[in-house]
Amino acid sequence: MNAWSQIQFTLLAAGLGLFLFGVNMLEGSIKSLAGRTFKLFLQKQTGHPVKAVIAGAITTGIMQSSSTVTLLVMSFTGSGILPLKNGIGLILGANLGTTITGWIVALLGFKLNPEGFYLFFIAIGALGLVFMQGSKIQAASRLVFGFGLLFMGLSFMKDSFIPFAEQANVTALIGKPMILFTLFGFILAAALRSSSAAIVIFLTSLSAGSITLLQGAYLAIGADLGTTVTGLLGTINGNGTRKKTGWAQFYINVLTSIITFICIHPLLYSIAAVGIQDPLVALVAFHSAFNLLGIILILPMIGPFTGWIDRRISSKSNNLTTFLSPGNKNDAIACIDALERETRLFLGQSIELREKLYTEPVNGSHSEAYYRLKEYENEIFNYVLPVLQRSLSKTEAEEIQLLFSSIRSATLAVKEIKDIRHNAQEFRQDPRDDLFVLESEITQKVHSFSNQFTHILDTGSQLEALTDLAEENESSYTQNKEKAFALYRIKQDFDLAGLLNMVREVRDSNNLLIKAIEVYGKCIRNSAENNMTE
Repeated sequence: MNAWSQIQFTLLAAGLGLFLFGVNMLEGSIKSLAGRTFKLFLQKQTGHPVKAVIAGAITTGIMQSSSTVTLLVMSFTGSGILPLKNGIGLILGANLGTTITGWIVALLGFKLNPEGFYLFFIAIGALGLVFMQGSKIQAASRLVFGFGLLFMGLSFMKDSFIPFAEQANVTALIGKPMILFTLFGFILAAALRSSSAAIVIFLTSLSAGSITLLQGAYLAIGADLGTTVTGLLGTINGNGTRKKTGWAQFYINVLTSIITFICIHPLLYSIAAVGIQDPLVALVAFHSAFNLLGIILILPMIGPFTGWIDRRISSKSNNLTTFLSPGNKNDAIACIDALERETRLFLGQSIELREKLYTEPVNGSHSEAYYRLKEYENEIFNYVLPVLQRSLSKTEAEEIQLLFSSIRSATLAVKEIKDIRHNAQEFRQDPRDDLFVLESEITQKVHSFSNQFTHILDTGSQLEALTDLAEENESSYTQNKEKAFALYRIKQDFDLAGLLNMVREVRDSNNLLIKAIEVYGKCIRNSAENNMTE
């Protein structure tokens, strides 16, 4: 009878499903218990590449998912929170951190009585979920329950291979190209979106005697390559920096795999030489060793490697946004940080376009620029809307709403000027000297306000400066309105309603920009205060 037909695939699938579900529960509960802490940890502890590697390894080891950490890093680099160089350091660490799952399985999963092990945790976790109250207690109960499911799935997968191991004739594999094992490892890890889960399956097969340590080593290399698929998928529709981060992970793993192919026998010999005889421990040691080897080789060259990635991967994007990317939508902190940077960029562009619309001659390119600004605003809105529909804290929701309110006010400020630029053009060409002088004064004031807005935005000196600017704006409006009436009393040969409308719209546009910058500044201050309290 064919040994492959003896594998209990239903039990294997059930075990794999329980294992992955347990990992997802662990990941979700850890995010609930300390998600923001981890994210702030990633932001603050990556100033040096070595620190970034350590941070990536620790975070991945705790979260049990290199794919999650990689996508998080891509969000942070794509939003401008982390430099690309530090993001690459985190990914190097994540490759090492993901091997911790294998160590847990090799040292505990096959050494203890699995049934007694997982039933205890499932019982405690389930009872806590049903009877205990409080978000932290519920998250802790999910963590314990997920831990039990993880080992329950592991036990099922191990049992599913026992009949196969009893009848398998491994001699049939002798002489087969080892690259086939690497290819299988790649496909399995890519399909599962988890190198950790693939390694657990390989450990199960190795424990049952259905593969050799050498074959397991080639499978592990393939699994590390397969996990890059998640990162590559995360580059779709991402901005340039996000794409560079995802492709950096791919090239890191490819380079590490090539080196490991060359050194596979010396690595396995070294592991045996230090006294590791247990094949399960030897396989996870090999997995950790070749990822550590990759770090040792790439970390000293991280600067040139980052420069090479920067040049090789195009930063061009069809999106109007610079910092927003789809991956950020799944993380509130990354989303808000990206939106803050996008809002700052949007306000700067609005101030620049507003002055051009008023001070320069009417032409089609300026109209196109305004409608492009509108598309830019819509792109941001389409990004923000699904984020607001997620489960956010009150503070996070308020920050996102404030930022979009700032963007909306800036767009309206530009629209006010767009609607009266034909009036400005008419009075600019009027033969009456007094009207020409009045319009020139208004133009000069628009230019002065634009410079002050830009200065406030660049320096962050909002409170006093904005108050003074609002008072000056109202004073200018009153003076211009009085001058318009005075000119009309002298001679009623111009469109007074058009002039008054122009003066009012300029004032309203200035007020909208003041509001936009004021709201943006409030959001930035709130965000800084929240980070200080963490």
